[in-house]
Amino acid sequence: MIIAITDAICYGVYGCFSIAPPWTGDTERPITYFPESPSIINVKFPIFNKNNRNNPQLVDLNDPDKIKNYRINKNAKLFVVTHGYLESGDRPWIMNMVNELLRREKDSSVIVIDWRGGSSPPYAKAASNIRLVGAMAAHVVHLIYEEYHLTNLKNVHFIGHSLGAHLSGYAGYHLKHDFGLNLGRITGLDPAEPYFSQTDPIVRLDRTDAEYVDVIHTDAKPFVSSGGLGLAEPCGHVDFYPNGGHTQPGCNQRVEQFIEERESFFWGVQTYLGCDHVRSYELFTESINKNDKPPYAITCENYEKYLSGECFSCGMNDQHCIKFGYNSYESYQTNRDLTSSETLNAYILTVGQKPYIRHQYKVTVNVSDSIESRVHGGEVGKLKIILYGQNDSLHTDGMHFSEEPRLFEPGHSNTSVIAGNDVGIPSRAILEWSYSTNPLNPLTWRLLKSPRIYLADITIESLEYSTRIRMCPVLHEPVVEGSKSYFNPKNCESVSWNMVE
Repeated sequence: MIIAITDAICYGVYGCFSIAPPWTGDTERPITYFPESPSIINVKFPIFNKNNRNNPQLVDLNDPDKIKNYRINKNAKLFVVTHGYLESGDRPWIMNMVNELLRREKDSSVIVIDWRGGSSPPYAKAASNIRLVGAMAAHVVHLIYEEYHLTNLKNVHFIGHSLGAHLSGYAGYHLKHDFGLNLGRITGLDPAEPYFSQTDPIVRLDRTDAEYVDVIHTDAKPFVSSGGLGLAEPCGHVDFYPNGGHTQPGCNQRVEQFIEERESFFWGVQTYLGCDHVRSYELFTESINKNDKPPYAITCENYEKYLSGECFSCGMNDQHCIKFGYNSYESYQTNRDLTSSETLNAYILTVGQKPYIRHQYKVTVNVSDSIESRVHGGEVGKLKIILYGQNDSLHTDGMHFSEEPRLFEPGHSNTSVIAGNDVGIPSRAILEWSYSTNPLNPLTWRLLKSPRIYLADITIESLEYSTRIRMCPVLHEPVVEGSKSYFNPKNCESVSWNMVE
């Protein structure tokens, strides 16, 4: 039954939906619609598990007896995955996530919320439709709770992208307020910013919507000025900001490359326009089965301090190391009291090609204070570093010490956090120097000698392995442009720079 009131509309057991403040009436939500009816949105809830992985059955809210046929394992995890604006539940990224979840949690079940009937333009209407879809999803979970005699919802985990993140929040809200049940976990993948920034917590995803809420921000640029689609403000127990949360590596390629990768003009163009936004679900999906030494993110006051290496000590100076993505809950529990109201903002670096998630290294470069180094003076340029593990087959790609050229002065140190392959405990390193010259500035010309810097040593710290290793150059030679320089710990035992007293 549909009942319309002046500022609310009611859809039977799913409740009433108001468009009075805080749902409208400010600059963030200038136009607000009532949710469309269930018959128009036509939500589908296909359920996947090891018994019906390729031919999912549809959850039917009108036939509760049928739900026993879904063969849900009541002792295993139950995932609920949902898409955002302009998408549908059969998108390849959703199927990929479903498969990864079932590979990680073999006895689990995955329900996909396919609300394609309500995800079309205008955006404001889609943003209103998720309120009803969230309430319907809460009824699906409650039906499973009742029919399978669950004791609680600790094993129920919602995962939503963009508008789907806020939809998941609404589901958690309705489970709590309509049924007195606390949802176990919500993962918000770059929650949508338009219509949700600076709104009341009831309007958007909030940490009160589940016992644990983790959020991955990847496109948190201002929507109006920069076209960012994701929410910047923290809204979970842990908010991850990969690469600062706004500009993702690899998203500056040409549109033709995206079309070729997606094998579709439409989805290629959409990915090109929303590359930073979709990176959130790519990162989370990749994290699901990284259960052997999963990469860490670390809390820090801001991204700049993280990049400079000021936050790289787990458990010290209020710095908390949190496993990134799927594995975050277990490390969050070991880090702090869950009753704390403080949100943890954690940072991690990723790279621009798959696998995106790599390990975090803090590299400190100490420029020699020797006579030769001082006579030569400082240089501006870029360093590239390759780390090798105990086995030479384990090595990183060439990692840039910094995106922009830096000044390396005698007697000074430079520190950066960089991302690279897991090599275990590093055994040696290769450094390459790239000098920055300006043809209009004679002071940058190097006519008689190749550009070089004199390094006393480098220090490599691994966040995941909690190791710190000092390496020195072979034969204590300078790092020269166009040549590879080799560093290892043994060379530090016989350092013979002529140090200035």
